[in-house]
Amino acid sequence: MPSTFVPTPLICSCGYDLRQYRGPEHSEVWERLAQFSVDALFCKDSVEICGVFFKFFDSQLAERGLENRPELLALLSGIYGEESAKAILTQAPQRSDIYSSAPLALSSKREFRAPQFCAVLVAIDANFEQTRVRITSLAGVMATLHEHGSQSYESAAPRRHPGSVMEARTQTAEIEKHVGRAVTRSYLYRRYKTLFWYLTLFDQAWFEAHYPPGGRGATEVLPSIEADRATIMAAISRAPRPTVRVWKNLSQQAFFRSSLRDADWLDERKKVTARAANAEKLMRKRAYLAACVDDVVQAIRRSEEFSGGPIRISAATLAPYAALSEHQLRHLFNLNPEVLEHALCRISLTPRGCVGISSVTHAELVRESQGE
Repeated sequence: MPSTFVPTPLICSCGYDLRQYRGPEHSEVWERLAQFSVDALFCKDSVEICGVFFKFFDSQLAERGLENRPELLALLSGIYGEESAKAILTQAPQRSDIYSSAPLALSSKREFRAPQFCAVLVAIDANFEQTRVRITSLAGVMATLHEHGSQSYESAAPRRHPGSVMEARTQTAEIEKHVGRAVTRSYLYRRYKTLFWYLTLFDQAWFEAHYPPGGRGATEVLPSIEADRATIMAAISRAPRPTVRVWKNLSQQAFFRSSLRDADWLDERKKVTARAANAEKLMRKRAYLAACVDDVVQAIRRSEEFSGGPIRISAATLAPYAALSEHQLRHLFNLNPEVLEHALCRISLTPRGCVGISSVTHAELVRESQGE
């Protein structure tokens, strides 16, 4: 019988050795990220103030001129690939067992946690040991400053709203000492927009005389209050969810100008947004709890069918038949005991003599479900 084996060349016609292994794209940086993350997990250093990490992280980004998320996305895309970079930046803090994510450019760096920190630090070729030493040192410096009641320049950032024109000028002069006159105006626009627009609106002659605008003419013609209101309302209508932070980012400069010259109207819009957010949150919670009741009902029925006799309801006995884990069920019953009550009513159970369930009182059922 003729052999079906077809010999393949070991060397390509171009001279490349086909026996060589070529790893997947970006594999080397993922290996470094894995090692960096492992080192971080096993690090025994204790830094109690999370602000230390954010301050160090901001300093690393500032050293490389990474002022905004598009620049950060461009950096990570070149290192990890575009899709991986987007996945890294859209991870949001997990406050529950349910996965959630924040759309790109709608969450701030303040929402970053360990995965994002590690990914960015590896992307800028940070060494873990050097990073550890610098963070520990920074924590010591901040603790010393706090102990002596003093603050560094960066920790003593300008107030959100200057109290007067003279205060705004003083704050600007302090910033100029650290960044230089040539870039003070652009630095204010990037980092302290409220101060920038305060000077533009209420002290424009002095501001432009000391810090001339560039050639773009961005402040040559200022929008009216009505125009800013229209911009903000359009941003509110486009916002994917009712939160001030989202439509603030969408409305950009109109928001900062309104906070200074149309504060009452802007505060009212914030209150309306807060009410809408609370209503949406309540609707999501009701939908989630309704789904949980359905799951618990199905779990009880499945457990009855499987056991063929009376059972005692608890997170442990329901977990094998539910979509939620035992830990999730226990957490659910602790925070929302009404879920179990509604489930019992749904399957026509009474506090005593329940069909298919051992005769325990309703209070005992709830206590048992809570692990008491």
